[in-house]
Amino acid sequence: MTIPWAIMAITIIIIIFLILAIFAIKTKKPEDKTGKHPKGYYVNKGRSFGMIIGMLLGLILDAILKTDSLGFPIGFIVGMAAGSIIGGIFEKKNKNKLRPLTEKEKKTKKSSQIISLILLLILIIVILVLFFVG
Repeated sequence: MTIPWAIMAITIIIIIFLILAIFAIKTKKPEDKTGKHPKGYYVNKGRSFGMIIGMLLGLILDAILKTDSLGFPIGFIVGMAAGSIIGGIFEKKNKNKLRPLTEKEKKTKKSSQIISLILLLILIIVILVLFFVG
């Protein structure tokens, strides 16, 4: 039995996201000293949880609809969007617990955005190829 290349590509992208998340968790953060979180903290947390929940719901959707792999990436994207919205609500609610980003955080954020954009483009290409070829 062979594993379709698209599923392997999606799995590799998710593993890369998980590795980036582990590095983000292990990094010393200034809020440890100040007690305040950087701007965007709640949006990022919401997005992370949304992606996880969305991927799980996508897998369930795949099982229910008996599709090969469309529910997983759709769940990922929908979960990311829903998590961002929920995180934004928490961000507004906790304005007094936020601080501006430090220069190091700004550089890290920029690098993370570029990596995420590249991975997202790869994911979109894989989905399009699956849709039109598979």
